[in-house]
Amino acid sequence: LSSLFPIVLLAPWLIADFKNKQRNMRSTSARLWVLFGVLLGFVVPIFGGRPVLVMIISQAMAIIVTPVVILLMFLLQNRPAVMGNFTASAGLNTWLVIIFLFTIFMAVVGIFGIAGLF
Repeated sequence: LSSLFPIVLLAPWLIADFKNKQRNMRSTSARLWVLFGVLLGFVVPIFGGRPVLVMIISQAMAIIVTPVVILLMFLLQNRPAVMGNFTASAGLNTWLVIIFLFTIFMAVVGIFGIAGLF
């Protein structure tokens, strides 16, 4: 339950940031996004799913998505049109590449673990 509140707030905040608008959690669209997020959490129990298994799978999937997020961060931080004079330094790029390679390794291990190959 403690994670539910930040998760359902994330979508309306990101959409407001993307549209360059103020964060207004009382707006109709923000409330609809929150409602959608909460209802999505009810899908598993309503259809007889096993919540613990879904939590384990979601954690395993998170490591698979992580390399994509790091790659996008790398691309955005090195784009002068986005960052202006604050593009990533060589040191930061080195660390991002190391972290990216590590997360690729962990994603492969995670995929093999889910598939039962390890």
